[in-house]
Amino acid sequence: MTSEEAREGRVVFITATSGTSDDNETPLLMKLLKEKHGVDAVNLAWDTPDVFEHWTQRDVGIVKSPWNYHLKYDEFVAFLDEVERRNLVIHNSLSVLRSNIHKGYLTKLEEKGIPTIPTAHYSRGTKHSVADLVEQRGWSDVVIKPAVGASSFKTKHFRAADHEAAQAHLDALLADRDAMVQKFMHSIRTRGETSLIWFDGALSHAVHKRATFEGDQLHFPEHSAAPTEVERAFVDRVLATQPPCLYARIDIMQDDDGSIRLSELELTEPYLYLPIHPGASEAYAAAIARTLQRHTAATATTTSTAQAVDSKQ
Repeated sequence: MTSEEAREGRVVFITATSGTSDDNETPLLMKLLKEKHGVDAVNLAWDTPDVFEHWTQRDVGIVKSPWNYHLKYDEFVAFLDEVERRNLVIHNSLSVLRSNIHKGYLTKLEEKGIPTIPTAHYSRGTKHSVADLVEQRGWSDVVIKPAVGASSFKTKHFRAADHEAAQAHLDALLADRDAMVQKFMHSIRTRGETSLIWFDGALSHAVHKRATFEGDQLHFPEHSAAPTEVERAFVDRVLATQPPCLYARIDIMQDDDGSIRLSELELTEPYLYLPIHPGASEAYAAAIARTLQRHTAATATTTSTAQAVDSKQ
């Protein structure tokens, strides 16, 4: 028996070999897990050849910052397939991750009655006219971005007079990836965007922030807020459409009439703004520790049952 096979279960935070410089949450969670709960934790980059040499069936994987997956989409899908083949535990679940990494999920949510940002989805290799789209839908400004992306990767805002540049950007994207064109929500320049942070069955906090486009400096708010009752009700509606999740970030914007629309449902690798909300890091670390505890107990029960069956044979 190797040392990896003999050790107790631990938490495995899934990160990446690049793009993680802004991840100040994983080190904090690892420290809290050890000091407050006696739980060992490691961070493993999903895109390293030996990632599975240090992750066993006794461990619980938590997707945290694989923030280069959009640059290696096929490889990331293969990584998830290998997680399944090895019967490893990962949160959020594989079914959630697979359905969330492509923003086509917005169409499915719209079909389930969730108001989303008006969007046109286009497949790689196809041709579409931005001018025709905005005329048909009565839009002016638009946002064009990849259907698989992180942060503000290739996400650009085009004004009504910039349709030629918008067309060039859409054509460039569709040459090698799926893309989407969205109505520009003018409230983003005034009220901004709100991220609602949810984990372990409850809404934790809200963060008001400025949306960023390609070339903008990332915006990290300094303060959090308590979610409103309207926001809480909206989160309940959205998450009722999903399988059980350990964590979620629900990004919302206001329409011209003041109603809430879903911008993105981040169930894969969201930044959770834990450090700026008092007690959030501790609460999430405790939730992760409980998740590992439940998994350890379930594994022990399965092992005992198997041993009992073997002894009777």
